[in-house]
Amino acid sequence: MEQAHTQLISQLNERILAADNTPLYIKFAETVKNAVRSGVLALLGS
Repeated sequence: MEQAHTQLISQLNERILAADNTPLYIKFAETVKNAVRSGVLALLGS
C-alpha cells in the first residue's frame, strides 16, 4: 500500500500547487475521491 500512498501524495502536491482559487479542503477532498474512484487508493482493502 506504500506505493498507493506515494502516488496519492504526489497527486495532492500537484493539485495543491495548481494556481486557482479553489479552497484547499476542496482540492484535498477531490483528489482523494478521484484516487478512490480510479482504484489508486482503496479505503476498504481486503
